[in-house]
Order: sequence, then structure tokens, then C-alpha cells
Amino acid sequence: MKLFRNIFKEISGNYNNYTLENRIFNLACIISIVFILGTIVINIVTNLFPLTILMAIIGEIFLVFLYYQSRVKHRFKLSTILFIIFGYLLSIITWFNSGGSEGPMIIVVLYHSIVALIITDEKYHFVIGFVSISICIALYSVEYFFPSTIDPYPSRHIRYLDYSSTFTLIYICIVFILSAVKKNYKYERYRVEKQREEISLQNKLISKQYKNLENQDLIKIKIFSIIAHDLRGPLTSLQGLLNLLNEKLISPEDFNALSIELTERVDQNMQLLDNLLYWSNTQMLGQRISPLNINIYPMVESFFQLLKPEADNKKISLINNVASDASAYADPNMIKVVIRNLLSNAIKFTHKTGRIVVNTRRTPDKLIIIIEDNGIGMSKEHQQKLFSMDHFSTVGTANEVGTGLGLILAKDFVERNGGRIWVDSVLGQGSRFSISVPINMQYSLNLTENMNSTTEKTDS
Repeated sequence: MKLFRNIFKEISGNYNNYTLENRIFNLACIISIVFILGTIVINIVTNLFPLTILMAIIGEIFLVFLYYQSRVKHRFKLSTILFIIFGYLLSIITWFNSGGSEGPMIIVVLYHSIVALIITDEKYHFVIGFVSISICIALYSVEYFFPSTIDPYPSRHIRYLDYSSTFTLIYICIVFILSAVKKNYKYERYRVEKQREEISLQNKLISKQYKNLENQDLIKIKIFSIIAHDLRGPLTSLQGLLNLLNEKLISPEDFNALSIELTERVDQNMQLLDNLLYWSNTQMLGQRISPLNINIYPMVESFFQLLKPEADNKKISLINNVASDASAYADPNMIKVVIRNLLSNAIKFTHKTGRIVVNTRRTPDKLIIIIEDNGIGMSKEHQQKLFSMDHFSTVGTANEVGTGLGLILAKDFVERNGGRIWVDSVLGQGSRFSISVPINMQYSLNLTENMNSTTEKTDS
């Protein structure tokens, strides 16, 4: 059966280069060639109607020509028109030379009409039906009024032999054609369903891209609001303070007192500017990930030294419990931004005389960095919005201000390096932020290639 299907597929043509009608026509040509060959053999054996044999041979040659034009030259429309016209002409001529209404030619006309209806467009069906009926009526009428135009069968036995053999061959041809139509219909339906699935997947992808664009718009709005509010405020205060000093409306002592608070605000804005710089590089310029083997202990220690003045102001203890050999394979610049933001937030939300502890834990393929404080903690509702653009920052224990951008940036950078960030917090008792980063070079490289290729596709 598989060989049989492959033969028919080769005869009719493949699904990609030929339409359904074209494939049916090619198959009908081969089936008709076999049918006419059978009638030639029957007529030769029975020594019946020599002119009919001649017409059958001409039809055989013409069908081979039409099949070549359709299957090889891809001239389907021309082949269809010639097939319909020649089929009717051959049927009319053969009618008068093979017994007329007593013979099987009316079945041949019906077979020809069925094939013509299958292979032509629906708008031509009425014309084909009208022509077929008109030809049948005309042939019966001519035979009725002019019976001498019909060559009768030499005997009743030969008539039944010709009729039964032709009917059998026509029946087999129709079965093959209808089977091919059904099979091709199933394939076309399968292809349509496949296209529908692809369209559905494309719609989902478009919807996802649309949501990404919406998210990018939210990011831009967030950044612009930060620039408009959080950056402009301290600069305006600094400008006003300098104007007062220049116009000698404020004493140097008052200026020194105000400058301390203003310096803290400017320092916070410097961190904000750093975050915005990294954010713009990753979100707008498509910064690539460049993972390296990094030692976590000295990185944490360097940030403790950097943030020590802020911690000393609130008498917060900074404890580095990171193992000296704790290492990860990730982009060092991104991990630095993440740890610095988490430590700054911990200091911001820890009470005076509190403590902040940094630990690490190792799994088979990840290093988990844990930053824990005994600060104000947060509610479950606050935790759910913590890493989204819907999150708004809150004031610290010493009225420190922020933007909420640091945690969003941290989440993005950790995920870009194949890790994860999460928080465990109890309101009033403190928070524990955990980030996981790869320790396996091959794992990180595979993930980095995927992330970088995704970034390039997004940029393009």
C-alpha cells in the first residue's frame, strides 16, 4: 500500500508544487489512459467497431500529450480546456460508431462530466452541466429522428460484453478518482489546520511582543518620571542654595548645615544615575552578556567599604560571611550592580544599630547569595509588586528616598545571567533577598548564547 501511494503521489505530483485540482487532473489523465487502453483491447478482441478503435488510439495519444503539458510543463489551465473540449468531441463521434444509446457511451459522457466538474472552478460548473445535458439530449434526439446514423452492435452477446466491460472500467476509474479526491481533501484540511495553528502561534507571539512594547513604554515613562522628579529635585535645591550663598542671603554656617543633607541627596542621585546608565545600555542598546569567573567575597567586601559611611551614620553592622572560595560564572558588571543595589536597600530599610549579613550557599550548578537584614520588613502585598514596574519605593528608616528602579534592574540582570531573585520577608522583622547565579561555565555559556541571540533578534 505504501508503494501504491508513492506511485500515485508521483503520478499526480507533490502537494507543494501542484494544486488540488491539478493533482486530480493528472491522476484522471492516467486513469483515463488506462481506461481507453482497456477499451481498445476489448474492441480488438471482439473485433468491434474499427472506427471506435481508431478514435480510442487518437484519444490515448491526446491524453498522454495533456498529461505531459500538465505534469511536466505546468500548463494546467490549457490542459483542462483541451481535455473538456476533446472529451466531448470524442464522445460525440464515438456515440455514432459504437451502438449509440444501446452502448455505454452515455456512461463515458457522465464520467467525463464528473472529472470536468472536479478539476474546474465552481463558477464553470453550471456551464459544464448545461453542455453535458445538452449534448446527451442532442445525441438521443439525433438517434431518435435519424436511427440510420448509428452503427448497431453485430450481436446481443457483444453488446453486453462491451457494456459490462466499459461500465466496470468506468466504475473503477471513478472509485480511484473519488479516493484521490478524498485523500487530497484530507491533506488540504490538515494543511489548513496546520496553518491555523501557525497563525495562532504567530498571534500569540505578536501578543507577547505587543505586551513587551507596552512594558517598554512603561519603562520609558518610569525613567522619564524619575528624571523629572528625583533628579531635578536635588539639583534645584543645590541651585537655590548656591544662589542664596552668592547673594549673601545665607550664612556659611547655615550653608554647611544644609549642604550635609544635600550631599546625601546628591550621592543617592549618583547611584540613580548609575542605575539609569546600566538600564539604558541593556534595554535600549542591547548590551551583551560577558560572563567571567568572579570571586564573590572581595566584591562584597569592596561594597562594604563603599557603603560604610551610610552604615556608620545609622550604626549598622555589616557582616561578610561569604566563603572565601565562593565563585560564580556571570557578568561581573551586572552582578556588581545587583549586589550594590541590594546592600543599599538593606541599609535604607534597617533601623539604627541593626545589622546586615551576607551569606552564600552552593547547589550543584548554582551559587546562592543571601543578603539578610533585621529591618522593617514588608507585607505579602508589597512583596508581590516588588520587582515590577508597578512598584513604588518607600521612604527608609532615616527618611531616605529612592525610586524603586534598583530592584527592577537587579531582577533583569540576574535573569539575564541565568539566575533568579526572590525575597523572604516578615513585616517588622526584616528581609532576606536571595539571588542565584551559575557556577558552571558550560551552563552559563549556553545560556549566554541564547540570551545574546535573543537580544540581537529583539534589536533587529
